[in-house]
Amino acid sequence: MNPIRDNTFYIDNSAIELITTCPWLAYASIIRRRRPATESAALRFGGFLHQVLDYRYHQIALNLPWTEDQMITLASKLFGDSPLETEGWRNFDSAVKVIRAYNRRYPQAQETSTIPVLSNGRPYVEMPFAVDTHKTIRGLNIIYTGRIDRKEIEPDGSAYIVDTKTSSVLGDTTWADWAVAEQFRGYCWADRECTGSEPTGYKLDVIGARESMANAVFDEITGNVIPVGAKSKAVPLELVRQPFFTKVPGGQLDEWFDNMLNQVDYFLYLMEKCGDNPVLWETHRHHKHCIGKYGPCKFYNVCALPRESREDALMSSAFKEDDWSPLYS
Repeated sequence: MNPIRDNTFYIDNSAIELITTCPWLAYASIIRRRRPATESAALRFGGFLHQVLDYRYHQIALNLPWTEDQMITLASKLFGDSPLETEGWRNFDSAVKVIRAYNRRYPQAQETSTIPVLSNGRPYVEMPFAVDTHKTIRGLNIIYTGRIDRKEIEPDGSAYIVDTKTSSVLGDTTWADWAVAEQFRGYCWADRECTGSEPTGYKLDVIGARESMANAVFDEITGNVIPVGAKSKAVPLELVRQPFFTKVPGGQLDEWFDNMLNQVDYFLYLMEKCGDNPVLWETHRHHKHCIGKYGPCKFYNVCALPRESREDALMSSAFKEDDWSPLYS
């Protein structure tokens, strides 16, 4: 989706991450709308598990029946409809192990929270939003958009925006990163603006799946995914739920909002300064982020080429148009 339409700039968390990581990355992704033609196995695996869990919680919210077999059947269809030669251990077999372990760890009978259902009968699951900030920056109205995995209300009335994360890397650094991530405060802000009530915070529903899943089995007795071999110390799968509080101390969401507007202002300033000239955008690259914690930037090979070859590479078959939007499935 074009981010600028009818004097309005539509911004989402993914775009903010691009802007703060590297302006040229944001230019290639947001303005030129380019993304790799080859799908990432990690994003595909996590995305499919998202859809399977969305089905489960959609049914739970509406008090409709669901079964583990139905979840596995959905996963089978998703993987079958989108084959990937380079999926490695992130395959259907690993997804089945995750689904079975997840349902054993979090059986419906032990879920104490409830998922709100809107007046139109839609459950608060995979909820898209577009919130008018009522702010104008460089002549453009700013609308913040996104998609919330689900919202949960605890028995004591506390409300959490829940986000499912699938990661092969879990540790103190990962949790520290998520504790300050702008994505979740943005979602809490959007929920507050839409409902008129500030949520208590956000909760991460984390699936820590590792490469050792390939040589692991689901243990029917313990309900865990365990490595094959008595001497193996690998931990193929971790399932963790962790709440983070944004309502107390107060003001966190307002700080996020002000910061987000400043980030948008900086990007719109660069748009005014650089226009459609890729050479000017290239002078605003942040090389520190060429290699991140998950590997090279998706445009790493483009930037590594001589300047006169970069445009052809960007428009080559190695990339395709990015038409993703959080507002559409």
